[in-house]
Amino acid sequence: MAAVRRRFYTNEVRLGAEAYRVIHPVRPIVHAPMHEAGWGVELYVNKAATVDFVLAWWLAARSPHSLVYLPLRQSCCDEVSSYCGRKMDLVLAHHGLGFPASRWKEVRARLKPTGIQQVTLPERPFRAFDPAAHHQRASRDHLRYAVAADTLFLTGSRHGYELEGETVMELLDEAPAALAVRPDKHTCAEIDLGLWHVGTERGQRRDTPLRLHVVCCNEHWLKVRSAGTSGPASPR
Repeated sequence: MAAVRRRFYTNEVRLGAEAYRVIHPVRPIVHAPMHEAGWGVELYVNKAATVDFVLAWWLAARSPHSLVYLPLRQSCCDEVSSYCGRKMDLVLAHHGLGFPASRWKEVRARLKPTGIQQVTLPERPFRAFDPAAHHQRASRDHLRYAVAADTLFLTGSRHGYELEGETVMELLDEAPAALAVRPDKHTCAEIDLGLWHVGTERGQRRDTPLRLHVVCCNEHWLKVRSAGTSGPASPR
């Protein structure tokens, strides 16, 4: 994959004595609706939105002092499955930031179209890991989640995000060739969230199981990005 670029706003939002740095895209993400589903959360992406998602994942791994926000409730797709529920936004953050999800609605309402910076996703953004590393990770390297204000929050360490980096990169590296041969092929990435019980059987979790299922939309995979507007989605 060749290096790609996107422009982002960088805002500092103050709530009382606390200040939070939020990174969010300049151009609307046209085709990446994310919905609650029976087993977790389902995200439908076309090719352009796949780049946005991977770049946000990379930023979250490298930006321990920032909230990476993707306003996905504005996206739409008429191919969404009937079992999908409410639309959701996505926020990715380092667990060390300690951001309380309950404050997100106030932070989101204060975001502004200012502080533009260009971000380049390198050709190989994530390190390769031995498959055993996924099962040997420390508790702090599991990705955790919370839901607030119609938003899914993912938190974890840099290592935790990088361990799933190969999974999200497969969407960019393998999906285009697979869908070129078979446009109806189901192509996806599955990311399990939550902390495993230490010292118990594999598969048992301390918290409610949740899976982030990122699906390449067959009908709109090559849909061209809309020029949209230069401002962010209206926060609510």
